[in-house]
Amino acid sequence: MPSPTTQSAIGAALAIVAVLATSACADRIPSQLPHAATLPAEHDSECGWQRWLDAPLNLKDWFEEHPEIAALHHWDSPSGAFLSARRDSIEEAPFKMLLRSMVVWLEPQAQDPPNVINVDDAGGVIELTQGVNLVRWWGREGSSVTIRDAFRWIGPSIESIVRYDAQTASCHRDVGVSPSERNDLDAELSRGDLLAIQMREDATWTQSWIWSPNYSTFGDVDPEASVVLREQVREFSGYVAARFGLAAESYAVMLLSDVEGLSHLFKTLTGNEFDTDWWPEYACGIAWSDAIGLLEGCRDPIAFDHEFVHVIQAQLARGRIGSSWETEPAWLIEGAAEYVSARYRDAMSYKSYRDFREDAIDIARERGVTLPLERLVSREDFRGLDIVYAYSFSFLAAEWLAAHAGDDALFRYMRQLSRAGTNWDLAFEIAFGLRVEEFYKRFEEHSSDFEEPRPHRIAGTVLDDSGRPVPNLKIHAYPQTGGWSRNAVTDATGDFSIAVRAGTYRLGVHSETSCTFYGYVEHGGNLVPWFAAAWIDAGSGNSEQRRIRLPGAASDLRGWSTCREAEGREPIRGRVLTPDGKGAPDVHVSACGDNGCGRSVTDETGAYSIDVAESPVLLSVGPNGLICERWGARGANGNLTTFSRDGNTAKAQRLTNGVDILLPAPPEELEVTNFCWQAHPP
Repeated sequence: MPSPTTQSAIGAALAIVAVLATSACADRIPSQLPHAATLPAEHDSECGWQRWLDAPLNLKDWFEEHPEIAALHHWDSPSGAFLSARRDSIEEAPFKMLLRSMVVWLEPQAQDPPNVINVDDAGGVIELTQGVNLVRWWGREGSSVTIRDAFRWIGPSIESIVRYDAQTASCHRDVGVSPSERNDLDAELSRGDLLAIQMREDATWTQSWIWSPNYSTFGDVDPEASVVLREQVREFSGYVAARFGLAAESYAVMLLSDVEGLSHLFKTLTGNEFDTDWWPEYACGIAWSDAIGLLEGCRDPIAFDHEFVHVIQAQLARGRIGSSWETEPAWLIEGAAEYVSARYRDAMSYKSYRDFREDAIDIARERGVTLPLERLVSREDFRGLDIVYAYSFSFLAAEWLAAHAGDDALFRYMRQLSRAGTNWDLAFEIAFGLRVEEFYKRFEEHSSDFEEPRPHRIAGTVLDDSGRPVPNLKIHAYPQTGGWSRNAVTDATGDFSIAVRAGTYRLGVHSETSCTFYGYVEHGGNLVPWFAAAWIDAGSGNSEQRRIRLPGAASDLRGWSTCREAEGREPIRGRVLTPDGKGAPDVHVSACGDNGCGRSVTDETGAYSIDVAESPVLLSVGPNGLICERWGARGANGNLTTFSRDGNTAKAQRLTNGVDILLPAPPEELEVTNFCWQAHPP
């Protein structure tokens, strides 16, 4: 969803536009058609759309009575198009009579002819030109789209909108500057509405929600996640249409609760087994031809964005990618998806493009940038590498091509692939204007610029509870602005040093493989939960030397798995109870231990069941499936313990069956704590 800043800016852009039929041009537009009934009093009779309500009238006779009108433009439902009748060519006009209930747009002699746009029921992308544009709204029956939403991406280019409401048979000036104007940005569009859009400049517009996907959910999916996803679909599809002039036709979006469901979907779509060994913990979804599968737990908007680009790519290439990815350059397919997502996030103020790019450069620099792109052609090439590095480096390659040949070239390449007999290197040369061998050479030269060192460092030493240095732990520095972390492994003396840009960071302690997380670091150097971590300012030169103290010997460390869930899970069962001993239904319960997390939603009796490996687990509860938004965790004697900023909270426990959680109040009275992002000030 857009940020409040973005929404207000777009709303303001639409709110200050001028009305098409102003008093200045009222003398050029008749107040009503001769012999036509007057429009209802609550609607402006000078509105450009007029409805004929009287007996049929010969068009030639009407033009003779109104020399100030150059042409009439009428939407003809049987043909699904606008029909135009001009004064100077009535004999060639596709209609010769004004018939009862006919709706027409009046074109004054003093105005340039409108851009008449005929789109069929496929809707999709529309090129609006400077001046007046006449277009029909093709939205689905029962869909709810407001003026504000429909024109969100081109608001600054619009001067005015005059709408004929097909449901009420009335005309509205939905956008204007006068306080007396309707100016209702939240008015809903209805299928069949006719729009006269006055543009200050050319712009690409979409009615892409006509191709709203078929949604489905699998597993225990939070209903809120479906709402969030639908908003992301609407926002991003509108952006792609406005920025690139593209819209996806019919496709499906499936929201799944776990990787097992995603694996089943993959096999159904492709006939191939899903390689869960390769699947990274942080990955969020897949796309295959005209279907997208997403994991519910991934609330990052880039998850849908990336996969949606793959659907566009597949449709442009007419199935060439997806079914035969082995023969196409994976770095270009994935890099283009990352590039478009980054541009979108920047436009929506989710994350600046500069930060996205610098994160990618960080990853490339950390992993090494000497790998030729020729090594990233097939799917197997990707699987043989650190997936984060592969995507980051691919993004940088796509960025170079976009700068060289323009953003549109990334999709022009896909169109070229659809042509019979065109291999990918020829399609590449046509789309980008250079041979792929030349690109590889020039990009290798360009990638040498990524070697600029980070000017600041966060350094320190890790010691166990006896003061002995602890080697082979990976310390991550997480930027407060989000994005990828930087890290370093402790040496034989327990020392580490992390090169970073100026900014604010918090430290996390992991195993050498990063597959086990032990905790964050607070100011005293102790390991603490998310909400008590210390923020470190690395903006004024090298930071002070930091000492991290482990709670015991290195061999006794226990943490949370962040790579793959262990097999051999045993269920934890119990009930969530209110103070009067009754079961609390629809409560989200999470159990997180050494080998990952499990989730459940209580039934009408308050009962839950979670599969989690036998180990100490933190059992938390909340109103939804977001792990960061909880009421608290199960403490001593089963009572709910709330999370606090000083780190005094419930600890992991060894639990068996029959684990009840006692709430201190009814669920609707409990306060949610977003403890993932709380922290002491540095």
